[in-house]
Amino acid sequence: MSPRADKREGTPQPIGTALEQCLRDLELLVPAKEHMAPLYWAEAVGDFVARHTAVDAVRHGTLYVRADSSALAQQLQLQQQQVLHRLNERLGGKFIAAMRIRTAALGRSPAVARETAASPGAQELAEVCLRPVELDQIDAICAAIEDTELREAVHRIMVTEARLRAWRRQQGLRLCETCGGAYDPREGFCRTCASIREGAQPA
Repeated sequence: MSPRADKREGTPQPIGTALEQCLRDLELLVPAKEHMAPLYWAEAVGDFVARHTAVDAVRHGTLYVRADSSALAQQLQLQQQQVLHRLNERLGGKFIAAMRIRTAALGRSPAVARETAASPGAQELAEVCLRPVELDQIDAICAAIEDTELREAVHRIMVTEARLRAWRRQQGLRLCETCGGAYDPREGFCRTCASIREGAQPA
């Protein structure tokens, strides 16, 4: 191996770059970026639009948005490519490919309430106990990461994901194949998808 190659391999990476690469290797980068998308919504659309819209969910690269007027929904539809471009710039890659926009009041709709009910609060999630075999698997994966800060960050993300899966199992919830949201299989359908189909207005 050449000295140049040694030098290149030995060059330390910024923690953010290293974490992103590690998440990509573990196939956790896309869900992590999707969770971040609503945080950048106001920056991508501006304060006025942000006050009159709400991001309900991000599933499989699609952003589900509510607007409080049909005119604003129409405007967002027309500007969809520019908004997605600005949003993906802030996320550092093309993680959001489309927007589904509907007109609805910004108060908690039944779909949003159901989505919230299908996700535990921070305290409730922290109290979920994982099986020893799950913790052992996470520890084994993270043990291969030399950087302490990076190892701890990846460990937190993997434990959170595992607890969320365990919580959903305990609640008897199922993941919708269309939007990825959790729903009660006894109802026979995903309320989020049903609400979007019923409430969507063509722009």
